[in-house]
Amino acid sequence: MHKPEITRLYHYQSIELEARHIDDFKRKAVDIGDNIFLDKNKLDSLLDRHAYFSTPMSYNDPFEGDFTLSLEDLDPKELMSIIQFALESKDVSTPSILQSVPQDFLYTQLESVIKQNPQHFAQLIIDTLRLSVGFYCLTEEPEDVLMWAHYAANHSGIALEFERTPDSTCGTMTFEVDYFDVPPVISLSDIIIDFNQANNSKTLEEKARYLSDSSLRKLLYSKTKTWGHENEWRTSHKPGRHDMPGKLVSIIFGYDVKPKVIDYLKSCKELDGVSFKYIKPDKSTYKLKMYDEDDIELQVQRIMESISVGKMDAAQALLK
Repeated sequence: MHKPEITRLYHYQSIELEARHIDDFKRKAVDIGDNIFLDKNKLDSLLDRHAYFSTPMSYNDPFEGDFTLSLEDLDPKELMSIIQFALESKDVSTPSILQSVPQDFLYTQLESVIKQNPQHFAQLIIDTLRLSVGFYCLTEEPEDVLMWAHYAANHSGIALEFERTPDSTCGTMTFEVDYFDVPPVISLSDIIIDFNQANNSKTLEEKARYLSDSSLRKLLYSKTKTWGHENEWRTSHKPGRHDMPGKLVSIIFGYDVKPKVIDYLKSCKELDGVSFKYIKPDKSTYKLKMYDEDDIELQVQRIMESISVGKMDAAQALLK
């Protein structure tokens, strides 16, 4: 398993509904009382143990998925082998127009475009990849202030903790992102060779070992150094909902999650066996700290918070 010393990975997300239109609200709102509404899609995915793999086009980084594609020594016939695999694959989303074009015609057009306008063809390949591959983003860091602010609705969301094992996607087909000052240069010929080699690997473990050192890793797992603090890991799939990449060990609540949201999720029978953890600010260090449900320090903090806002009944309940 790649980096077995990393035993947990985390995914930050919001859980309350962020609807921009009344129709979205009607379709996605889950009313849990006190004028609080959860996002039905995210809640259902959580309860059903699904994850949403999104394309780089939807990310907040304008350079996401950008790289320089070299077409030197490219054989159009080799490229056709990848296109043929993509057409038959369940893991890659291919444009519908490719599925209806005869292969002989497609090969002729590819050869012509590559020779006459290689830069245009290279950009077409990049744009197609950015639309056809979905990613599920994770991190090693469950206590990062910026991550909670950016990806967990300004600390009012949650983080999912996944276990990494040799037989899980988190353990085999999930790799850390490499960060670059400038877009990496990737040879399409190398991509084709590495793609075929990985596809012909006999076992998932063998495929994972090969991918970790191949051009495909640079293709799929690269970002600008601006985002280096995220310590991101990611796994790829066809865009859309798929099984979670590993066993869901715990749900971590941001420090500004509403108590009603916490109570609701803890009451869901589908989450039996999942532990609950909490993030609280440590004002003596300007850092966040994660606590388990039965942590004494967490209980003391809750009591003091209740007293400070005049909620004596809540403080007394916690003391029992």
